[in-house]
Amino acid sequence: MAVDAPFIEAFKLVGEMHAKLRNAWNDLTGAVNYVLGQLPGFLGGPIRSAYDALAQKVYEALDKVAHFYQNPGDPSGVRTAGEEWTFQVGAKASNQAGLVAKEKLNGYKGWTGEAGDGYSAAITLQGKALAQLKTMTDALQSTLNEIASAISTFWVGFGIAICSYVAAMVSCIVGAATVVGAPAALATALVATGAFITAVFTLTNNWTNTLNEKKGKLEQQATVGAPFTNGTWPLSTSHSAAKHGADGAWSPS
Repeated sequence: MAVDAPFIEAFKLVGEMHAKLRNAWNDLTGAVNYVLGQLPGFLGGPIRSAYDALAQKVYEALDKVAHFYQNPGDPSGVRTAGEEWTFQVGAKASNQAGLVAKEKLNGYKGWTGEAGDGYSAAITLQGKALAQLKTMTDALQSTLNEIASAISTFWVGFGIAICSYVAAMVSCIVGAATVVGAPAALATALVATGAFITAVFTLTNNWTNTLNEKKGKLEQQATVGAPFTNGTWPLSTSHSAAKHGADGAWSPS
């Protein structure tokens, strides 16, 4: 099975940072509560309001991290699926293509006339179709690898964003524990939280656009041309193939 090391490392990092973010938020909350406990209610009002605004955004950020952590995607699985298509389908079809040739088929020997010509044409088309399958599965593997890389790119970016966010939140804890520093610390934490949410939105939007692009590419690759007529496997004979016998009662099918 293909292994996607950048994804594995980034996913592990995000999990660790998620736990540190929760701890940092709990510590910051404790610091703010300590300050509020030192002040009369009317003086603590602005700090409480700033904290409540921050809390709303922090919970949004935590929810986003949890959502993606629970739905990470599987780049290794996607890469493996691509390998299976090209090796288990494409390569085997390519091998068979060499066998589907009129000179290698015993049933064709000595078969002449219009029916023989029709059979020859059908065998040629089917051999080309088998050979084309390898080209198709190679293209499919390439696109699936691009999707896997896009998943990894998302997670590497996510890891960088959450590391910066956690560092900013940790730096605010000490200031939040003082009456003088609490307002500025909460304001800094709010800005950092907003920046993180924006970064996650950008990463998600980029991933969605990439996935839609690759989806269109896959659909285009699935729309095959010659020797597939109308996207179907070549028939063993055409309707115009000549009949055998005076009464025209037999034709290959």
